[in-house]
Amino acid sequence: MSMNTHNSIITRFQQMNDGRGLMGNLFGAICVSCALGLAFMFCRNVIKADMHSLTRFMLILVWLYFLIPWLVLRITNTLQPNNSNNG
Repeated sequence: MSMNTHNSIITRFQQMNDGRGLMGNLFGAICVSCALGLAFMFCRNVIKADMHSLTRFMLILVWLYFLIPWLVLRITNTLQPNNSNNG
């Protein structure tokens, strides 16, 4: 893999992570998972549609979206510092 391709992948992961830390990613994944759970209950109880396999697949994608970029950036030591402490 060329260095340019490596840098573009890291840049894409930095854009996906958007400077969030581990706790931000965990809480984001939990919030989105709760929203998917509510949507699943709505589909099951109101629409009477079985969305079980689709919901599992979407939950896996949500957790991968939130945790894989952070993990890759953590392993490659290219996490961007959090700028929230700038007064």
